[in-house]
Amino acid sequence: MGPDLIETSELVREKVLILLQQAGHRNVERHPASDELAGHHSHAMAARNFCSPIDPEGEGPTERLQRLHPHMVMTLLEWNRSMDSLHTEDPQHLAELLLGGPDANAQELSELISSQECNLLGVGISGSASRAWLCIVLGHHWATMTSDRPQIERAGTQPIAAELVDGTRREQLSAALLPDANLTLSAVPAEPFSKDEWSDDRICVYPSAIEETDAVRIQWYRDGIEAVPVSLP
Repeated sequence: MGPDLIETSELVREKVLILLQQAGHRNVERHPASDELAGHHSHAMAARNFCSPIDPEGEGPTERLQRLHPHMVMTLLEWNRSMDSLHTEDPQHLAELLLGGPDANAQELSELISSQECNLLGVGISGSASRAWLCIVLGHHWATMTSDRPQIERAGTQPIAAELVDGTRREQLSAALLPDANLTLSAVPAEPFSKDEWSDDRICVYPSAIEETDAVRIQWYRDGIEAVPVSLP
């Protein structure tokens, strides 16, 4: 039958959370989006027998976020692992082997954990009685874009509203439109959603409007760090 992969994934999550806490990440939480991204890719790797952040069609973590959760403003990292000949039906043992066994490249995972801030963790494991594929998604979620129209309208701009995530302040964020892959317009700072806005959680940016918006993406920044470019809401 092989090990229980659901139980194994929870044990992997517990172990990675400990590593994150040891690296100074104190507010990491489980999120449906990060779990979906990890689970989606682990299933794809198992079904198509590959182990890489990039699938056979050339889609990577950035493209998966853009396709599955285009309103999330965040950075994204991914670590993948496959393991042949499991030789165990014990979920605890398998979790230990996936993260620290031969060919696990635990150093790479440790470097990813230390490379950026993180508040989201996703874990996905797929496989069979003899082989397992693991995908770990690490993200720093800053805000979620909404379709709300701000009360303050400005001619010649493309207003974009968002709700902040705990830990990110309005003054940290700015955004720019990406008309195409080779052109980035100037970033503009985030502002309050309205003059009498009682909540500090809602913000708006006012980049200059672009006539053709079908292929336009928005590039968010937090203290100069780039998020994954995403579609306009």
